[in-house]
Amino acid sequence: NTVYYVQVKAINNDSVGTTFTSLGSTSTLANAPVAAAFSNVTTTALQGNMTAPGNPINLTLYRAEISLASNFSSIAASSQTYNLNAVFSGLSLNTTHYVQVRAINNDNEVTAFTNLGSTSTLPTAQSVTATNASTGVYTNNNQFIFTGSFGTGSAAFYLYVWDQNPTYTFTGSEAQWSSASLTRTASAEGSWTLHVVAVNWNGRMGASRDLAPFLFDGTLPVASAFRTFNSTGGALAETQFNALISGVTAQMTVLDALSGLSFSAGEFRAEYSNNAGGTCHRV
Repeated sequence: NTVYYVQVKAINNDSVGTTFTSLGSTSTLANAPVAAAFSNVTTTALQGNMTAPGNPINLTLYRAEISLASNFSSIAASSQTYNLNAVFSGLSLNTTHYVQVRAINNDNEVTAFTNLGSTSTLPTAQSVTATNASTGVYTNNNQFIFTGSFGTGSAAFYLYVWDQNPTYTFTGSEAQWSSASLTRTASAEGSWTLHVVAVNWNGRMGASRDLAPFLFDGTLPVASAFRTFNSTGGALAETQFNALISGVTAQMTVLDALSGLSFSAGEFRAEYSNNAGGTCHRV
């Protein structure tokens, strides 16, 4: 891809020459690009790279094309640049993209396309949610169910860790979740975290998430200090007889050491029995 100028003159038998006539100029062909590794791959963008031995730096034009088809039957976008890379943005996450590039010399003559190969954009774990619990709310069910999206546009699969730590650093050797739902069991009371990272078609991990806190309390509240009041307002212990036929007022203290008790989280229900619990009546 270098411009050359040519001029010519005629010389007679006496070695007398004419003035030069300019034949104009032309460029030699550019060398075809050579594929290099992709870089700067994100959820929505990637950079195709190349080398071009022998082509004048910053003087040779390159046309790069990106496609979702390996045979480039349709072109999603193209880019012309004098750089040895082309950046494509606005892409779908966890989607395989193919890139090809050709060089264009100063006379707009092109080389054959060089296939730079393919790569997949990164995935995310944003679609992972718990279906039977909310973070920050205690439950007495120690089974937590999660769902996520799989396939092109989401994730090839997920890696996960379920533990009681607030953060986690993934190594790539964690348990794999590749379809349907994921059920995790809280083996102890307290706060639990689902650490999850999405993996794309090329096996590359995206950004990880720490879904937390999922709170499990399997211990029933403890009731104590039960008493009723007689007709004069005197307090009677649990074992004392109360002669009132109706309008009995009863009190007790109920504590939950782990999760506590809160009216804002639901309701408290009281029931009484007059046959040692054989039949209970809701108050």
